[in-house]
Amino acid sequence: MLNLLKSVAVGDQTVASNIATLDNIMSGVDGAATFGYTLEPTSLQVNDNQTQQYLHTHTFDIRVLQGDATTIGILTAVVDNNRNVKITGITPNGFFLWDNPTQLVRNSQFDQVIADQILATIQAPAGYAGTAPNRKLPVYAGGNALALYDILSGSATVLNGFSLLNNATGSVTGSAQTITVGATTAENTVFWRSANIFFPFPGESVTASITRPGASQSFKIGIEFVQSDGTTIISTERSAASNSTPGPVTGVAPANTAFIRLIIAGGTGLVNGNSTAFNSPMLALAGRTEFTL
Repeated sequence: MLNLLKSVAVGDQTVASNIATLDNIMSGVDGAATFGYTLEPTSLQVNDNQTQQYLHTHTFDIRVLQGDATTIGILTAVVDNNRNVKITGITPNGFFLWDNPTQLVRNSQFDQVIADQILATIQAPAGYAGTAPNRKLPVYAGGNALALYDILSGSATVLNGFSLLNNATGSVTGSAQTITVGATTAENTVFWRSANIFFPFPGESVTASITRPGASQSFKIGIEFVQSDGTTIISTERSAASNSTPGPVTGVAPANTAFIRLIIAGGTGLVNGNSTAFNSPMLALAGRTEFTL
């Protein structure tokens, strides 16, 4: 169970611009808690009477004061048309990311005020699933949005949840990522980028950080704030001198933000063959930089 959810957003996976933000999360309606997320394991018996979890049932259940006409319209459309949604939320401790596309149940309730029950449930294998570099959880709750993915490992070339861009090549050793620049060396060129994290919360501060374990040339760390059609609204970057760790960098989500992502971009004076190595990538709220999963 997580408590004190500040805000929740529901994203229509059919019409990307349809995002309903639910701010008036409440208690006391039909016995609801402020915020309900439960995980129920299903286990099987193995050798020596040991049990092993193999399946998790995730349930998300909140009550909110009924929103404006736009919010009601979006929720009605996704429910009535059986459209899949993704759900994200922010708490004082970090993020709630329901990444597995899921259908919603919505019920109106009347108890002195008009409220909506928002309910979603899925069953999924326990732990990270999928093929590198896209191994991830169906649902994540914690302080590092990138830990939705298995960022302590990856494919031979890139950590889970990331991609290489603009002629850069890479390798992964344990949990460390190495990037080597190719023919494209211009300053601010993005060489490494995380997957989109659903985060439609304009005005909220986000901090990006990494750890660099060894010497390397000058690179930058940054946050891209992206709107629902995939267009980058703004990129907030922090340079690094040679052999130093860039960042951390903090940015405030501007209007129309739908997604955030961490980037590594080129600094000044890069040439073909320059490289950098780092680990512990993190996207956190409100200036937090201590790495967590």
